[in-house]
Amino acid sequence: MKKEYLKIDNLQVAYLEQNKMCEKVIFFVHGNSLSSKNWEFQLNSPQLKEFRLIAIDLPAHGDTNPFPENDYNLKTLGNFLAQAVKALTRESPYIFAGISLGTNIIAEALAHNLKPDGIVLISSCIIGKGISLESIAMPGTNVHVVFTDDAKPQDVNSYAHEAILRGDPGSLENFINDYHKVKDNFRSKLYTSIQLNKYSDQIDLVKSLNLPILIIFGENDYVINTHYLDKKELNLWEDKIHRLSKASHLVNIDAPEQFDQLLFSYSKSMFK
Repeated sequence: MKKEYLKIDNLQVAYLEQNKMCEKVIFFVHGNSLSSKNWEFQLNSPQLKEFRLIAIDLPAHGDTNPFPENDYNLKTLGNFLAQAVKALTRESPYIFAGISLGTNIIAEALAHNLKPDGIVLISSCIIGKGISLESIAMPGTNVHVVFTDDAKPQDVNSYAHEAILRGDPGSLENFINDYHKVKDNFRSKLYTSIQLNKYSDQIDLVKSLNLPILIIFGENDYVINTHYLDKKELNLWEDKIHRLSKASHLVNIDAPEQFDQLLFSYSKSMFK
Protein backbone atom coordinates (compact mmCIF):
# COMPACT_ATOMS: atom_id res chain seq x y z
CA MET A 1 0.00 0.00 0.00
CA LYS A 2 1.17 3.50 -0.83
CA LYS A 3 0.73 6.37 1.58
CA GLU A 4 -1.94 8.87 0.64
CA TYR A 5 -2.14 12.49 1.77
CA LEU A 6 -4.62 15.22 2.61
CA LYS A 7 -4.39 18.72 4.05
CA ILE A 8 -5.96 19.67 7.38
CA ASP A 9 -5.44 23.34 8.29
CA ASN A 10 -2.25 23.45 6.17
CA LEU A 11 -0.95 20.29 7.85
CA GLN A 12 -0.03 17.51 5.44
CA VAL A 13 -1.46 14.28 6.85
CA ALA A 14 -0.42 10.82 5.67
CA TYR A 15 -2.66 7.76 5.82
CA LEU A 16 -3.12 4.24 4.51
CA GLU A 17 -6.42 3.06 3.08
CA GLN A 18 -7.78 -0.33 2.07
CA ASN A 19 -11.09 -1.46 0.51
CA LYS A 20 -11.93 2.05 -0.68
CA MET A 21 -15.25 1.12 -2.24
CA CYS A 22 -16.75 -0.18 1.00
CA GLU A 23 -19.20 2.13 2.76
CA LYS A 24 -18.62 1.29 6.43
CA VAL A 25 -15.34 2.55 7.85
CA ILE A 26 -13.01 1.38 10.59
CA PHE A 27 -10.74 4.30 11.46
CA PHE A 28 -7.48 3.24 13.13
CA VAL A 29 -5.46 5.47 15.47
CA HIS A 30 -1.96 4.35 16.45
CA GLY A 31 -0.15 4.97 19.72
CA ASN A 32 2.77 7.10 20.86
CA SER A 33 5.84 6.84 18.58
CA LEU A 34 4.16 4.40 16.19
CA SER A 35 2.57 5.00 12.78
CA SER A 36 -0.10 3.64 10.45
CA LYS A 37 2.23 0.65 9.91
CA ASN A 38 1.08 -0.57 13.33
CA TRP A 39 -2.11 -1.73 11.59
CA GLU A 40 -0.59 -3.70 8.69
CA PHE A 41 -2.06 -7.01 9.90
CA GLN A 42 -5.51 -5.44 10.06
CA LEU A 43 -5.26 -3.55 6.77
CA ASN A 44 -4.44 -6.84 5.03
CA SER A 45 -6.88 -8.98 7.01
CA PRO A 46 -9.30 -11.15 5.01
CA GLN A 47 -11.65 -10.98 8.01
CA LEU A 48 -12.02 -7.21 7.62
CA LYS A 49 -12.26 -6.97 3.83
CA GLU A 50 -15.91 -5.85 3.85
CA PHE A 51 -14.97 -2.61 5.65
CA ARG A 52 -13.18 0.47 4.40
CA LEU A 53 -10.04 0.62 6.54
CA ILE A 54 -8.23 3.91 7.19
CA ALA A 55 -5.09 4.29 9.32
CA ILE A 56 -3.58 7.75 9.76
CA ASP A 57 -0.15 8.92 10.86
CA LEU A 58 -0.60 11.28 13.81
CA PRO A 59 1.12 14.71 13.69
CA ALA A 60 4.94 14.42 13.85
CA HIS A 61 4.66 10.63 13.34
CA GLY A 62 5.33 8.54 10.26
CA ASP A 63 4.92 10.74 7.18
CA THR A 64 2.62 13.37 8.71
CA ASN A 65 4.14 16.79 9.26
CA PRO A 66 4.56 18.36 12.70
CA PHE A 67 1.97 20.79 14.05
CA PRO A 68 2.89 24.32 12.87
CA GLU A 69 2.19 25.64 16.39
CA ASN A 70 4.21 22.83 18.07
CA ASP A 71 1.45 22.38 20.65
CA TYR A 72 1.24 18.65 21.36
CA ASN A 73 -1.31 18.00 24.06
CA LEU A 74 -4.14 15.50 24.18
CA LYS A 75 -6.83 18.13 23.56
CA THR A 76 -5.17 19.52 20.41
CA LEU A 77 -4.54 15.97 19.18
CA GLY A 78 -8.21 15.17 19.79
CA ASN A 79 -9.24 18.20 17.74
CA PHE A 80 -6.89 17.11 14.95
CA LEU A 81 -8.40 13.61 14.95
CA ALA A 82 -11.94 14.99 14.82
CA GLN A 83 -11.05 17.01 11.72
CA ALA A 84 -9.30 14.06 10.11
CA VAL A 85 -12.18 11.63 10.59
CA LYS A 86 -14.69 14.17 9.27
CA ALA A 87 -12.54 14.77 6.18
CA LEU A 88 -11.86 11.11 5.44
CA THR A 89 -15.15 9.40 6.31
CA ARG A 90 -17.28 11.94 4.43
CA GLU A 91 -20.57 11.16 6.20
CA SER A 92 -20.01 7.40 6.04
CA PRO A 93 -20.72 5.36 9.19
CA TYR A 94 -17.49 4.66 11.08
CA ILE A 95 -16.01 2.96 14.11
CA PHE A 96 -12.93 4.23 15.92
CA ALA A 97 -10.22 1.70 16.82
CA GLY A 98 -7.32 3.12 18.81
CA ILE A 99 -4.40 1.63 20.66
CA SER A 100 -2.51 2.95 23.71
CA LEU A 101 -2.17 6.75 23.36
CA GLY A 102 -4.57 6.48 20.44
CA THR A 103 -7.33 5.69 22.95
CA ASN A 104 -6.69 8.97 24.78
CA ILE A 105 -6.83 10.89 21.51
CA ILE A 106 -10.08 9.19 20.45
CA ALA A 107 -11.65 10.08 23.80
CA GLU A 108 -10.58 13.72 23.41
CA ALA A 109 -12.00 13.79 19.86
CA LEU A 110 -15.44 12.94 21.25
CA ALA A 111 -15.64 16.50 22.62
CA HIS A 112 -16.00 17.71 19.00
CA ASN A 113 -19.52 16.58 18.13
CA LEU A 114 -18.59 13.24 16.63
CA LYS A 115 -21.06 10.41 16.21
CA PRO A 116 -19.17 7.15 15.69
CA ASP A 117 -21.10 3.90 15.50
CA GLY A 118 -18.70 2.33 17.98
CA ILE A 119 -15.36 2.60 19.74
CA VAL A 120 -12.65 -0.02 20.21
CA LEU A 121 -10.12 0.77 22.94
CA ILE A 122 -7.03 -1.45 22.64
CA SER A 123 -4.52 -1.47 25.49
CA SER A 124 -6.53 1.45 26.80
CA CYS A 125 -4.84 4.40 28.51
CA ILE A 126 -7.89 6.65 28.93
CA ILE A 127 -7.70 8.68 32.12
CA GLY A 128 -10.07 10.60 34.37
CA LYS A 129 -10.71 11.65 37.93
CA GLY A 130 -8.09 10.06 40.18
CA ILE A 131 -6.50 8.14 37.32
CA SER A 132 -3.33 9.48 35.70
CA LEU A 133 -1.12 7.92 33.06
CA GLU A 134 1.57 7.44 35.69
CA SER A 135 -0.84 5.54 37.94
CA ILE A 136 -1.74 2.96 35.28
CA ALA A 137 1.78 2.25 33.99
CA MET A 138 3.32 -1.00 35.12
CA PRO A 139 6.51 -0.64 37.18
CA GLY A 140 9.87 -1.85 35.95
CA THR A 141 9.32 -1.33 32.22
CA ASN A 142 10.95 1.07 29.78
CA VAL A 143 7.74 2.99 29.00
CA HIS A 144 9.63 6.21 29.79
CA VAL A 145 11.09 6.07 26.26
CA VAL A 146 7.80 7.30 24.75
CA PHE A 147 7.93 10.45 26.87
CA THR A 148 11.50 11.53 26.13
CA ASP A 149 13.42 12.55 23.02
CA ASP A 150 16.82 11.32 24.17
CA ALA A 151 16.22 7.72 25.23
CA LYS A 152 19.11 5.28 25.13
CA PRO A 153 18.97 2.91 22.12
CA GLN A 154 19.07 -0.13 24.41
CA ASP A 155 16.04 1.18 26.33
CA VAL A 156 14.10 1.67 23.09
CA ASN A 157 14.99 -1.87 22.04
CA SER A 158 13.97 -3.24 25.45
CA TYR A 159 10.66 -1.40 25.29
CA ALA A 160 9.97 -2.83 21.84
CA HIS A 161 10.36 -6.34 23.26
CA GLU A 162 8.11 -5.45 26.22
CA ALA A 163 5.37 -4.07 23.96
CA ILE A 164 5.54 -6.88 21.39
CA LEU A 165 5.86 -10.54 22.34
CA ARG A 166 5.61 -11.69 18.72
CA GLY A 167 9.10 -12.79 17.79
CA ASP A 168 9.23 -11.87 14.10
CA PRO A 169 11.99 -9.36 13.31
CA GLY A 170 9.74 -7.35 10.96
CA SER A 171 7.34 -6.20 13.68
CA LEU A 172 10.17 -5.18 15.99
CA GLU A 173 12.00 -3.41 13.16
CA ASN A 174 8.85 -1.46 12.22
CA PHE A 175 8.42 -0.45 15.86
CA ILE A 176 11.97 0.86 16.21
CA ASN A 177 11.93 2.60 12.81
CA ASP A 178 8.66 4.33 13.69
CA TYR A 179 10.08 5.39 17.03
CA HIS A 180 13.05 7.12 15.39
CA LYS A 181 10.89 8.85 12.76
CA VAL A 182 9.02 10.91 15.37
CA LYS A 183 9.71 14.61 14.82
CA ASP A 184 9.65 17.95 16.60
CA ASN A 185 10.36 16.70 20.14
CA PHE A 186 6.80 15.35 20.22
CA ARG A 187 7.41 13.03 23.16
CA SER A 188 8.86 15.57 25.59
CA LYS A 189 6.28 18.21 24.62
CA LEU A 190 3.46 15.75 25.17
CA TYR A 191 4.90 14.76 28.55
CA THR A 192 5.11 18.42 29.62
CA SER A 193 1.47 18.98 28.61
CA ILE A 194 0.36 15.97 30.67
CA GLN A 195 2.23 17.33 33.70
CA LEU A 196 0.29 20.58 33.19
CA ASN A 197 -3.02 18.64 33.14
CA LYS A 198 -3.86 19.63 29.57
CA TYR A 199 -6.41 16.87 29.07
CA SER A 200 -10.07 16.13 29.72
CA ASP A 201 -11.82 13.52 31.84
CA GLN A 202 -11.57 10.98 29.05
CA ILE A 203 -13.45 8.27 30.90
CA ASP A 204 -16.46 10.59 31.19
CA LEU A 205 -16.21 11.47 27.49
CA VAL A 206 -16.33 7.79 26.56
CA LYS A 207 -19.26 7.19 28.92
CA SER A 208 -21.15 10.13 27.40
CA LEU A 209 -21.22 8.42 24.01
CA ASN A 210 -23.72 5.91 25.42
CA LEU A 211 -22.63 3.08 23.13
CA PRO A 212 -21.28 -0.37 23.95
CA ILE A 213 -17.47 -0.13 23.92
CA LEU A 214 -15.12 -2.96 22.95
CA ILE A 215 -12.09 -2.96 25.25
CA ILE A 216 -9.20 -5.32 24.48
CA PHE A 217 -6.03 -5.95 26.46
CA GLY A 218 -3.28 -8.50 26.12
CA GLU A 219 -3.17 -10.93 29.03
CA ASN A 220 0.58 -10.38 29.22
CA ASP A 221 0.65 -6.59 28.86
CA TYR A 222 3.94 -5.46 30.42
CA VAL A 223 3.15 -1.76 29.95
CA ILE A 224 -0.32 -1.03 31.38
CA ASN A 225 -2.29 -2.35 34.35
CA THR A 226 -5.03 -4.12 32.42
CA HIS A 227 -7.48 -4.06 35.34
CA TYR A 228 -7.63 -0.32 36.00
CA LEU A 229 -10.99 0.05 34.19
CA ASP A 230 -12.64 -2.97 35.81
CA LYS A 231 -14.81 -0.90 38.18
CA LYS A 232 -15.42 2.20 36.05
CA GLU A 233 -18.97 1.18 35.04
CA LEU A 234 -18.36 1.51 31.32
CA ASN A 235 -20.95 0.23 28.85
CA LEU A 236 -19.01 -2.84 27.75
CA TRP A 237 -19.78 -4.84 24.64
CA GLU A 238 -20.62 -8.41 25.66
CA ASP A 239 -20.52 -7.12 29.28
CA LYS A 240 -16.82 -7.74 29.69
CA ILE A 241 -13.32 -6.54 28.98
CA HIS A 242 -11.63 -8.87 26.50
CA ARG A 243 -8.12 -10.14 27.25
CA LEU A 244 -6.22 -12.04 24.59
CA SER A 245 -3.70 -14.73 25.47
CA LYS A 246 -0.02 -14.59 24.57
CA ALA A 247 -0.21 -10.86 23.87
CA SER A 248 1.40 -7.80 25.38
CA HIS A 249 0.69 -4.10 24.76
CA LEU A 250 0.48 -4.22 20.96
CA VAL A 251 -2.14 -6.93 21.10
CA ASN A 252 -3.20 -6.40 17.47
CA ILE A 253 0.31 -7.47 16.41
CA ASP A 254 0.79 -10.26 18.95
CA ALA A 255 -2.60 -11.91 18.36
CA PRO A 256 -3.85 -10.64 14.99
CA GLU A 257 -6.26 -13.48 14.20
CA GLN A 258 -8.01 -13.27 17.57
CA PHE A 259 -7.98 -9.50 17.44
CA ASP A 260 -9.38 -9.28 13.90
CA GLN A 261 -12.18 -11.71 14.72
CA LEU A 262 -13.19 -9.64 17.74
CA LEU A 263 -13.06 -6.42 15.72
CA PHE A 264 -15.12 -8.02 12.94
CA SER A 265 -17.80 -9.31 15.33
CA TYR A 266 -18.04 -5.98 17.14
CA SER A 267 -18.23 -4.01 13.88
CA LYS A 268 -20.97 -6.25 12.47
CA SER A 269 -23.00 -5.79 15.64
CA MET A 270 -22.56 -2.01 15.83
CA PHE A 271 -23.03 -0.86 12.23
CA LYS A 272 -26.70 -0.24 11.59
